[in-house]
Amino acid sequence: MEGGGEQGAGGGHDPDAARAAVLRKAEEVKASEQYEELVTSTDRALLDSAEEHFRRGDHT
Repeated sequence: MEGGGEQGAGGGHDPDAARAAVLRKAEEVKASEQYEELVTSTDRALLDSAEEHFRRGDHT
């Protein structure tokens, strides 16, 4: 059978690295003028929600 879905070593998703990257980017955006320039309160809410999600460690 072709396409057995085998992944090579190191080909998996690293949730800790993803979490760290999201938190780092959220801090960068909040510290920059971009945060003040977000178009709507929805944009800010989405950023804040994603940051809180990753801070709680819900991301797997």
